[in-house]
Amino acid sequence: SSSAAGERALAEYIEKYPRGAYKASALYHLADVREREKKTSEAIETLVELSEMAYNKHTVSGLEKLGALSIESGRYTTAADAYLKLTSVAVNPETRGKAWAGYLSSVKHVDAADKKIEAVDNIISGSGVPLNVMREAKFIKAGLLKETAHQAQALEIYRELASEVQSKEGAESAYYVIEAEYEAGKLDVAEQMIMELAKKNTPH
Repeated sequence: SSSAAGERALAEYIEKYPRGAYKASALYHLADVREREKKTSEAIETLVELSEMAYNKHTVSGLEKLGALSIESGRYTTAADAYLKLTSVAVNPETRGKAWAGYLSSVKHVDAADKKIEAVDNIISGSGVPLNVMREAKFIKAGLLKETAHQAQALEIYRELASEVQSKEGAESAYYVIEAEYEAGKLDVAEQMIMELAKKNTPH
């Protein structure tokens, strides 16, 4: 078929001219052809190669595609790497915001707690991170701290997030803060907080 011929021609060009002027374009189009042919894993490998090149006109769209395809394929480490790279090369604030959101979606699937904390710290200290992504990253970090017996640090984050209870994370954080006060025997403080939370009319 013509797309098979196209794929062959692009692959041959890349092989013949590994430093060719059109290598980035060839890789980008080759990934496109492979994706359409449902050769997802080959498309991902091609985009990884593109992502390792110096910045070029296909860097941003290549990383966006690499992130999306990797998440769809359950290759979360590859996706996280692509999105993190994208956060630093994206000039457009909307693209950068989407990159942080993609990065968060990817790192949620990381099992190792230390790796996950490192990843959410990248978000918390990042620039151009959308508010909802920042909030969710802080909430995940608090949860990890709580699980690893760093109660005081977790509580500090929950207190910060509890100032806004319209979001799921904010409302749940408020609950954890009240629970901590209650368990510490500060029943009047806990009661006061419950009254205040009720007044704030959270949808959660």
